[in-house]
Amino acid sequence: MVTGIAVWLGLAKHWYGSVTVASSGEVLPCLYGSVASTFSPALYSIVITLIKPQRFDWASVMEEKSKLAFEVQDTAFSTSSEDAVLHLELHSASVAEKAHFKRWLKIASLWAAATFLGHWVLWPLPMYASKYVFGKGFFGAWLVIAIVWLWGTMLIAGFYPIIDWRKQILAIFKSSSKLRKVGTGTASPVDEKKVSTVVSASSGSSSPR
Repeated sequence: MVTGIAVWLGLAKHWYGSVTVASSGEVLPCLYGSVASTFSPALYSIVITLIKPQRFDWASVMEEKSKLAFEVQDTAFSTSSEDAVLHLELHSASVAEKAHFKRWLKIASLWAAATFLGHWVLWPLPMYASKYVFGKGFFGAWLVIAIVWLWGTMLIAGFYPIIDWRKQILAIFKSSSKLRKVGTGTASPVDEKKVSTVVSASSGSSSPR
């Protein structure tokens, strides 16, 4: 963001002599500022990684997920066979989730590439090259489409995940309540084991949409 603002206002100052509402609203400063904001994170990520590299073990993500699923290995209250069954259920849920996430990673990548090409190349550049001037009706339609797009994005990205995972979220809240009871001594650790199984099973049973 800082890079984009610096390029935007810097070019407005360089090309038009001062930073005003008129100069900062010109096409080229806005265009180059947007390009700088879009691509500068990639450059910064590479430079920071080369200066201070870190090796991250992605297997730890699944370990943390198991902790969030309240996996409890309490040998004092469970048999080895119960532990084996629970471990198998968690492993099956992990495999199903990996396949689910890989499928949606491909869909998200294709959609992101198509959106980028559409918004940055196929739509605006021909209009810019032809020096197209917006008419009143076309500009009104442009604004309507932009507003509908923004609201649709907010609803899909902000609220749909909550609706889609409502069962898992509810199961986690219920599990948290039961585990707090275990911590205070008002419930047995056996119930804790059941809670882990329910949450892990509910997480792995979500089918791709």
